[in-house]
Amino acid sequence: MYRCPLCLNKVADSDRFVRYCPQHPGSTVELTGQDLAGSDLQAALCSEPGCSSAAVVNTTGLLIRHVDCHIGVSPFRAGPVVRAFKGNPLRHWELLILEDIAKSVKEGPAGKPWIPLISGTEMVFPYGLLVRQDPYGALPPSHVLVGVLGAKNAGKTFLSLHLADLQGYGRSSLPPPRDYLYTVPGDGSGAHEDFLNTLFLRQLLETNQDFRTHLAATTERSLNLKAGLFPRETLENWLLGRRKSVSTAVAMSRRPGRFMSFLIEIWASLKRIVTVPDATDGVGSAYCSLLLYDIAGEAVMAGDSRAVDEHLNAMDLNAVLVSAEDILNDNKSGALDVANNLLERLRGWKTVRGSQTPARVALVVTKLDLGPDVLRKLSAVGSTSDLRRQALAEALATLQSPGARTLARLLRTSGSHTLVDRVFFINPEIAQGYFFEIHGLSELVRWCFDPRAN
Repeated sequence: MYRCPLCLNKVADSDRFVRYCPQHPGSTVELTGQDLAGSDLQAALCSEPGCSSAAVVNTTGLLIRHVDCHIGVSPFRAGPVVRAFKGNPLRHWELLILEDIAKSVKEGPAGKPWIPLISGTEMVFPYGLLVRQDPYGALPPSHVLVGVLGAKNAGKTFLSLHLADLQGYGRSSLPPPRDYLYTVPGDGSGAHEDFLNTLFLRQLLETNQDFRTHLAATTERSLNLKAGLFPRETLENWLLGRRKSVSTAVAMSRRPGRFMSFLIEIWASLKRIVTVPDATDGVGSAYCSLLLYDIAGEAVMAGDSRAVDEHLNAMDLNAVLVSAEDILNDNKSGALDVANNLLERLRGWKTVRGSQTPARVALVVTKLDLGPDVLRKLSAVGSTSDLRRQALAEALATLQSPGARTLARLLRTSGSHTLVDRVFFINPEIAQGYFFEIHGLSELVRWCFDPRAN
């Protein structure tokens, strides 16, 4: 079974897709869901002999467009592609490829019958992101879908950005992600600004500049997708506890306040291998993707968004974020009430999935540097999820607000009534300039790819 990574609907035989190869645009062709399912995605590959487009993700990588996708709409459907934000040039490959497609369409169809196929308003995405539901019996799975939920200022954007950040894992043995993808539903006139702002945040992260003042500028929408891509071989070794050095061939050191040259960035981008299809894995054997759906808490609680409901029901796990700052302030902002409502809503999703494995639920406490001493001290040493759960519940139970005490009660349910499967503490630490090393990040990623991890 396959899903579109944007709308997450199951691919039906009648669904239509367009394969676009930047290396061989003339091979562009429309496919059906039946074509994809019948050949284990081989029909989606470029038909030109020796083409490498399926093995890379960048300006030369194979792209897919899901025709009539109701979520994945190009942020530039109403105007030209912009490659600058607030006076800063943006160099991410997604902008370059969208610009190339727009230029091709502008040239007109004369002598190029493939051009109308790519002229739709839907957002393109890399071939390797077509979601296949892998069993967790074989580690690691090709895709893990994570719903990132929480109140405003809970740290959703900060966490999502750093989960796909090369430097955020610090001294962890986790193989670092090798690329970052972003898409936003193209609803409203500000969609392109959301898209550009997020790519700008990524660029500031990569060049060790202050990105924090731009976090609040992101317009909150029902759904945003961010994806980090991890090398499969080293990820598997890490999950199984094997000791093997992680390749740093494409890792780039950040220098405070200094942009890397355009040519170096493009060279590094072209080196990022992401999917290599073979006989045993039609999606890709070289890399695994962590797809993060930043879902607005208000949209989830409203309960009137079909798209949000469909996404939640398709997740492998949902992470509810709580800021330690809100714990220290005894829920003055009401953010803990939002988290409680989200958890109760997720309790329902655990029981309505039919034959599907119930989605796991994690409670992620962010901003430990701004939280109570007892939690911050615990995050500084190795601790299990059970110890974190106990310490958090005890800290919440001593507070006065009903929201804090309700969250303590939800944490203490166990056995067949367990709601929160794991508790994680995320403690950011500035190492140099504006480079954050995120303690607890690798442990969260380990659990995303392996539900047995503690």
